[in-house]
Amino acid sequence: MAVPRLLCFHKQGTSARTRFVRWPHGMLAFEPLPADARLRDEMSALAVRQHPAAVLADAAARLGMSADALRAETEFEAVIATPEGEVPVLLVQFTALDPPFAEVEKHGGKFIAITEARDVGALELALLRKAYEILIG
Repeated sequence: MAVPRLLCFHKQGTSARTRFVRWPHGMLAFEPLPADARLRDEMSALAVRQHPAAVLADAAARLGMSADALRAETEFEAVIATPEGEVPVLLVQFTALDPPFAEVEKHGGKFIAITEARDVGALELALLRKAYEILIG
């Protein structure tokens, strides 16, 4: 099974300000997608889905954070089709009161508003749109 990519965000508890992490290669952590990747319309392509706990623990460790610093948004479901196979995408929230700017910056990432992502590819824009619809309800 392919390692899931993570679409990371922080939602401010007091103001609901939502920011996504833009990594040096794009919107998904921790590796770029192949150029010919495309968003699948159906989730049924993955017969077996990996539980997010191990993926979140690994991501938190990579970022130098505690395991409870990340939480998967369970309503979000997306799969990317690549020549190597299907890649699940998880929508992952940073749970701290404030965005972990330093930890993300150590990996070349930056928190941005969705409006600052206009220049990313169509696939990543579609993922952002799908995530935003879930986050704003």
